[in-house]
Order: sequence, then C-alpha cells, then structure tokens
Amino acid sequence: MYINIHSHTLEIPKDNHLSIYNLQLQSSITPPKTERFSAGIHPWYIPKNPKQAIEMLKALTLKSNMVAIGECGLDKLCQTPFELQKELFKAQINISEKSKKPLIIHCVKSYNEIVELKKETNPTQTWIIHGFRGKAEVAAMLTKAGIVLSIGEKFNPETIKSIAIENLLIENDESPIPIEEIYQNIATTRNISLSELQKEVEKTYKKIFQ
Repeated sequence: MYINIHSHTLEIPKDNHLSIYNLQLQSSITPPKTERFSAGIHPWYIPKNPKQAIEMLKALTLKSNMVAIGECGLDKLCQTPFELQKELFKAQINISEKSKKPLIIHCVKSYNEIVELKKETNPTQTWIIHGFRGKAEVAAMLTKAGIVLSIGEKFNPETIKSIAIENLLIENDESPIPIEEIYQNIATTRNISLSELQKEVEKTYKKIFQ
C-alpha cells in the first residue's frame, strides 16, 4: 500500500492507496465528507480571531474522518510573531492530546524549540515533522525525542539512509510528483525494495493512526 500522510490535493480514492488531505483552517471551510483529513492553524496563516479558530478546530475533531491535528507549528522565517506562534501551537498540542489524534508539524529553523516543547508537554500522541529535509544530525535529535519524520519529494540522501525505518513516513505535500515515485526514490536511496518500504511505512502508520 502507498500511504501519503500529508497532501494538499484531495485525491480520488483508489485501490492500494491511502491519503490524508491537509485542510487549512480558515474562516469558512468545508471538510471532506468521507476522505481522511487533518486540520490545523498554520503559522503562516493565523486567523484574525485565533480563539474562534481554536474552537472551530475542536469541533472538527468530532468528525470520524479527521485523523490528525495540523499542519501547525513554528516558523522563524514567517512574519507572525514567534510568541503568538508558540501560543497557538501549544493550544493545538492540547487539542491533539484531548482528541487522541497525532500532531503534524510544520517546522522552520525551530527544531530545538519543538524538542523543548515536547519535553515540556510530555504528549501521549505522536508528533510528526512533515516535509523534513534536514541533516542527519537534526534527524537524530528529533527521533531521539520520539518524533517521527515524514519525507517528501526533496530530501537529504544521507538523512534518509540514517533514519531508523520505524521513524519514517512519506508524503507528497504540494508536489505534483506521484506518491509512487517518491516511494521509489526513497527505497532506492535506502537500498531496500519498494515492497519492504511499503510494508514498514504501513506498519508505522497503523501504530500511530489506528
């Protein structure tokens, strides 16, 4: 099976594929009726009324096809004040814990802060850094803290080789490249078969999401 844990495209369901659609929380949104989706407040797009957005997110967690909180997180390169980012990220950590849904994280130049917050909050739900492209040393720091890394179209080959396979998920994010091709590129880089990669990612997915 091909499992795509973070996609900005609502894909037509097909055999041997499972995709989680990323829904950006806005003033008016229409979640998919049956397809799996995640929703969160992205640090780039903080709504004018954050408290209202948090309440909207809480309401969405009651939908059976909402499987994760996010993407949410911290980004030192965006214009949103960092303290406001942290405040909203902590609120979404709380929602993740109360709803028992994993957290999909957007992180730019804030890995130390993410690890510190994980130690501070001691969550029971899995944290997933989406679209990870960092160096092997950063990957080691994150996985040591119990954070899973989701890899997309662009990645650091040495990092891919160094990550324990149980800490690895796969996504296509906003890329037009098919998820099958991303899987094959990762399998080739790790020097393992495509079927082994599929089996291990499916095992990790089930452990986190089911």
